[in-house]
Amino acid sequence: MRLNKFDADFAAWILQVRDGNSMLASTNPEENVGGCRIATDEGLMLPNRGNRLAAISIAAYPTFSQSFKERHYLTERAILTPRNETVREINEYQLSMVPGDSKEYLSSDSLQTELAPRGDWSNLYTVEYLNSLDFPGLPIQEICLK
Repeated sequence: MRLNKFDADFAAWILQVRDGNSMLASTNPEENVGGCRIATDEGLMLPNRGNRLAAISIAAYPTFSQSFKERHYLTERAILTPRNETVREINEYQLSMVPGDSKEYLSSDSLQTELAPRGDWSNLYTVEYLNSLDFPGLPIQEICLK
């Protein structure tokens, strides 16, 4: 696979950030308390106006409404975010653009008592509590599909 000029420049910038050699956005030390602000190419930034979910969606999936049924179109793109709450917001927005009714699926929320140590584990953690847990790297308790 060959990288185009933008991809090569982006890869070089990422390596500079990793190595701590990237340009800082500010030279004033008081502004960098608790961390540094890294100068980012404007071409990597989305405009901060209007519907932010629509801006993210259009940037990653410009022809989503015509191409959402094509597996290749969906698998060659990704939206990455560090927070599960943001993942939920983006998923809900994208799902709202697909015609049809959605169906909600829930994770399993029962305990196999034969695998549990002796004692009553069913009262230790309520189903509501377990379903409210939200850990990075683990899937959420519910998913909506169309």
